[in-house]
Amino acid sequence: MAVPSGVSYVLENRRAMKRAFQGWSEGIGVRPVENTPGTFEVAEIHRRTGVADPRGADSSRAPTNSAI
Repeated sequence: MAVPSGVSYVLENRRAMKRAFQGWSEGIGVRPVENTPGTFEVAEIHRRTGVADPRGADSSRAPTNSAI
């Protein structure tokens, strides 16, 4: 899955905020970020193949990705 490096910081920051400040996001329109990697995966598959609703694929460049 092709996910930009740095996304893990967003996910972990949100988890930390929820633990430290319970209820901080209620009623202020904060959108969930838990499915961000899946959203990037679908967008990348659509960009590469033109398939609007892909069911799954692995487009990882892990062996050559310096961010891993």
